[in-house]
Amino acid sequence: MDLKKYLTNLYPVIAYIFKIHLLALLIFFIIRLILLFTNWHNVEYVDNESITGAFRLGLYIDNIPVACISALAVIFACLISFWGSDRKIFRHSLNIYYISIYTVIFGFAIADIPYFNFFFKHLDVSILAWLSNDTEGYQMILAESSYYKYFALFFITILLFGLCVVYFSKKWKNYNADDSVNSKLKLAKYILIPIALLAVCYTGVTKKQRFVYPITLWTPYLGSSSFTNELTVSPVYNFWLSMIVPQYKDREVNHLISLDDSFELIKKDFGYQYFIEDDSRIRRRVTSDKEEIRPNIVLVIMEAMSSYFITETPHLTPTLNELINKSYYFRNIYSQAIHTNQGTFSSLYGIPSLFDRVIMDNRVATGGSNAVPLPLCEGLPYNLNKKGYVSSFYLAHEKAYNNMDMFFSLNGYEMKNLHSRENYPPSEYVSPWGVNDGYLFKYAANTLGNNGGQPFFGGILTISNHPDYIIPDEFKYVSKNDSEQAVFYSDQCIKQFMDDAAKHDWFDNTIFVFVADHGRLEGQALYEMPLSFNHVPLIIYSPLFEDAPKVIDTYGGQIDIFPTVMGLLNMDYENNSLGIDLMKETRPYAVFSSDDKLGCIDDNFLYCYNTLSKQEYLYDYKANNSQNVASVHKEAFDSMRVYASATVQVTNYLLKNQLLRKKKDEN
Repeated sequence: MDLKKYLTNLYPVIAYIFKIHLLALLIFFIIRLILLFTNWHNVEYVDNESITGAFRLGLYIDNIPVACISALAVIFACLISFWGSDRKIFRHSLNIYYISIYTVIFGFAIADIPYFNFFFKHLDVSILAWLSNDTEGYQMILAESSYYKYFALFFITILLFGLCVVYFSKKWKNYNADDSVNSKLKLAKYILIPIALLAVCYTGVTKKQRFVYPITLWTPYLGSSSFTNELTVSPVYNFWLSMIVPQYKDREVNHLISLDDSFELIKKDFGYQYFIEDDSRIRRRVTSDKEEIRPNIVLVIMEAMSSYFITETPHLTPTLNELINKSYYFRNIYSQAIHTNQGTFSSLYGIPSLFDRVIMDNRVATGGSNAVPLPLCEGLPYNLNKKGYVSSFYLAHEKAYNNMDMFFSLNGYEMKNLHSRENYPPSEYVSPWGVNDGYLFKYAANTLGNNGGQPFFGGILTISNHPDYIIPDEFKYVSKNDSEQAVFYSDQCIKQFMDDAAKHDWFDNTIFVFVADHGRLEGQALYEMPLSFNHVPLIIYSPLFEDAPKVIDTYGGQIDIFPTVMGLLNMDYENNSLGIDLMKETRPYAVFSSDDKLGCIDDNFLYCYNTLSKQEYLYDYKANNSQNVASVHKEAFDSMRVYASATVQVTNYLLKNQLLRKKKDEN
């Protein structure tokens, strides 16, 4: 075959591929534009140049997956051109290839919009663990009406894309290499179009911008605005990166401080407690010089109840604000992570659950060569059971969600004391998550004291502040926004619960603890880690308290609930957690995480580390300064990054070596 005939066969296929390549980049541009418009509230402090730069760099990053897809098609085109490219099977094969692969990719990119708007992070591999374990997640996605517009966008996008692919295919089929056309012009066309396609494929496959500058893990994160940095990111490329970066992000901070030094640093938080010689290296004996008391304990873990609502929208949380005025209120508390199973674990057992680990699920915890076994812990259930308490837990959904039933049965709970969807009448189910908070609290109030006179420890995990929002009509007057209605409804259910509990004899001898499993993205996201997602209220109320109200400013987390409650009970016990008694002890910082980021905070500064991009930031959040001031405040930056790393390393050591519970043969 001569070169002229080969180029004649090749050109229409290359033109077809090139058109689809440009179309795909255009669609990604539109998706990024929609992401910008749905986050317009985050643009107030961002200059136009930064936004333009985000779109420009984003084009190069979008080109990476598009170029890989086109490169395979180019190879196919080069091969079929030896035999003649006008065969029907060749056109149909490429049509199917493109429509199939871009259906998945565009679906993923569009799904990233509501995901980002909820989490201020792009879809990554952690979503697979969530969706692979529980059907509630799929049902919630299908039931949430606010997602319907994205379903519509997806179907319209795929329909238009498919029609364009078929149209381009017909142009390929009907291509006529007219010999009357100027031969030089034809030759130029045959050469320039393939060169242009090869050029864009080269920049994408080799991950370069402007043919020279490499696109690295941290390239999208070099801007001064956290939002424009995220706007730059391609969700498809980000997901691929999250698959090749180690699943357990704790390995990314080991270089900052040794394990031995990590233990020494963390142990400074524990003051002058008596340390017991133990493999865990942090076990200490806590004693009280006061008489031990054994009131009932009720721990309410509130779904997505950010401190933002308490301070910025108090009309949505009148009950919680009223409780604060007669309680111990800890106003500098941060959830250890951003998922319910993690917040529940840390609140009960005093151990940080960091990054994207589904800590209660042995299908995740035991998977992989570097994974850890299902944790066996002590914490509140274990220690209170030893003191004669009956521990129970109330869930709105199925007890098997995130493997909670198996985990709880190994960690202080009898299966009969796990109350869940299976215990409630089907007529009360209102969503894929089971019953609403109103019924859950009513059920709990009527069953908590049924223990034959023994003191009880009851945990209640609420759900109504989680999408999809199913709110009774009488609570919708507070706002037209369904998420705000959900906050108000959840707050009012707590009021009803406290009123119902007050009718029981056990109420006056009970300590009520209210904490959130995590917060929610609210207001402007000025930083890599929006504080509204991890800053949560901790309120401890009891008719027994004679010195309430009291505001405690110590920085802490859910891990501190266990030792703080034990301190209120004046109980002697062994503390094998990373938690401290917030009424008696202090720590310099609070450490928390999101799926792929590590945070550390004090009165002035917020330290963030992105484990994907390897970028570190220090923000003067008290001044609402979104600039990275790490180089200006070097001492604070170094101190916070080392403390955060030490927390991760000690936690990882305890989990990996199964040192969270004393072995039976130890004294």
